[in-house]
Amino acid sequence: MATAAISIAFTDESTRLMDEWRKFPQLVGPALERGVIQVLQEAESEVKNTQFGPDGVINNRSGNLRQDITHKRTDRMEGVVGTTSRTAPYARTILGPGSTTITPKSAGKRLWIPVADNLNPSGVARFSPRAFFDTFDRKRIKIFTSKNGNKVVFLEDRDAEGRRVIRKRDGRGRAEGRKAGEVRGKLMFVLKDRVVIQGTDALASAVREYMPRAQEVITEKLREVLT
Repeated sequence: MATAAISIAFTDESTRLMDEWRKFPQLVGPALERGVIQVLQEAESEVKNTQFGPDGVINNRSGNLRQDITHKRTDRMEGVVGTTSRTAPYARTILGPGSTTITPKSAGKRLWIPVADNLNPSGVARFSPRAFFDTFDRKRIKIFTSKNGNKVVFLEDRDAEGRRVIRKRDGRGRAEGRKAGEVRGKLMFVLKDRVVIQGTDALASAVREYMPRAQEVITEKLREVLT
């Protein structure tokens, strides 16, 4: 029997929109994962580019430490930015907050800290203690207490005949840089019972500074699928 009826249904446009919304759970997850990956990559770069060198809080002699800054995704939506195991012994000391006290491994020993003439323009030691003693005649090496009360290691200069070079006065009676009559040489190490290193908190600081940009990245990834 013929009946009067009216069809009630969603429009084609509405149906298309609902089909799109059904896809969102499958789209949002991968979008967030892509965002996390990008955030970790950019956060690593942020630490490297802002915390090292002339404009950063860590000088250039920490080149190995800068190279070891890396990132790792630990879960679908999580990850870490840090260093590799190669620089682990001192990475926390330099990159973290707080202070670290370093003492000699053996009782009665002292830490040999490179200073003055034993540092290149970048602040890197030219000689370790072992290389220092392997390179120079021990007769040239003198260890004494300076006027400031520090125990120092001094390398005497020698002429072509192996004789000590003595500072002389110039034509106007002035000494060559230091007191006349002193043996010329180079200050190489200062010996310390302990050294306190203040951490820079550079790792956390850089990541905190980057967080507004991280929020932008996640928003961009979601917008790509939600629009």
